[in-house]
Amino acid sequence: MASLHIPCLILAVYAAVAQPGAAAAQTSMILPGPSGRAHVRFEIRVSASVHNEPLTGRVYVIFSADSTREPRAQVGRVGAPLFGRDVERLAPGAPASIDGNTLGTPVFDMADIPPGDYWIQPFVNVYSEFKRADGHVVWMHDDQWEGQNWARSPGNIFGAPRKVHFDPKSSTVVSLVADKIIPPLAIPADNEFVQRFKFQSPSLTKFWGRPIYLGATVLLRAITSSRRSAIR
Repeated sequence: MASLHIPCLILAVYAAVAQPGAAAAQTSMILPGPSGRAHVRFEIRVSASVHNEPLTGRVYVIFSADSTREPRAQVGRVGAPLFGRDVERLAPGAPASIDGNTLGTPVFDMADIPPGDYWIQPFVNVYSEFKRADGHVVWMHDDQWEGQNWARSPGNIFGAPRKVHFDPKSSTVVSLVADKIIPPLAIPADNEFVQRFKFQSPSLTKFWGRPIYLGATVLLRAITSSRRSAIR
């Protein structure tokens, strides 16, 4: 949350501006590929009810032995293992395949996941096309005010977790369906202490080739010491 203190407000606005281009600024790293020792193949289909046109993005399968939360809610640096692959103009109903040759994190190789029963969830991070003013065309996730958190970003697609017995040595095909779409964020209403602003930036919109917005959350006034005592 930014206050009316100018440096804080500038910092909040800078963060909103910087995020759309973050993916474009990443540098490539040469990493060894997965071994392909796992013979299981996952086929993920996106339901036409949530996306009925060619899809460009990144498709994941997420593993978890914890049934109390969705696997997508357990993703992190040392969280639930996930394996993902980019797709470009994937036709409606066509499967996206993820197998032992697919890169994973934090478990690098699918063959290193122990055999057992897991809750497995399909997820699709939908990319948008940016036709930039410098002539480059890039496909990236378009932040929907969720803070570049793809696991909860409105418009992204997922499926219900499915319990699967996984054995990396088994030559089986697991079919998964992504048929749910994350709804828009519910923005809290303004009140006497907080107001939120959002407006389209002409210069950023021109450069990125699609509408780009700036926003800020402003603290209108501090709670007095007597008010704080009452709250306690």
